[in-house]
Amino acid sequence: RFQSWSGDVKSRRNPCRIKINEHKTITARFVKNPKAPQLISAHKKASASSVEGEQVILKARNVTDGKTGTRWSSHFSDPQWIMIDLGNICLIRAVRLHWETAYGREYDIQVSRDTQKWKTVKSLKDMAGGPQDIWLKPVKARYIRLYGRKRATEWGYSRWEFEVFGKE
Repeated sequence: RFQSWSGDVKSRRNPCRIKINEHKTITARFVKNPKAPQLISAHKKASASSVEGEQVILKARNVTDGKTGTRWSSHFSDPQWIMIDLGNICLIRAVRLHWETAYGREYDIQVSRDTQKWKTVKSLKDMAGGPQDIWLKPVKARYIRLYGRKRATEWGYSRWEFEVFGKE
């Protein structure tokens, strides 16, 4: 346990200080690793197979907006998908999914250079909701999608964020 925290890991207020008690303080300087995969999906165009009720708060574009109060939600049926256009061919290394209560039990992560021919790079079964970090074998593609095969609940697929990490 610690008493207080100051600074942040995004280097705006570096170094960070953690006060353990009145006699002990830890100071740490966080440095960005230039070789680490970077977020490449922020504010990119997203589209989906369906949108629950066509509500603005549930649109596909919400999965790349960086806001935790907006999300995408699909119709209440299988299969469903959501796709991100990265704008150009990128090296994709990982995805982070932030599921809402209505999550996918079984789904594929697929990539494409043209949206016509899709390649499954990871097939997942018996998954739980919440945040999920999924590492991939590095692959070059412009488009990435989550193809939901089986829902975990009676609702559709619902995601706060769909983040893609790699190199542009």
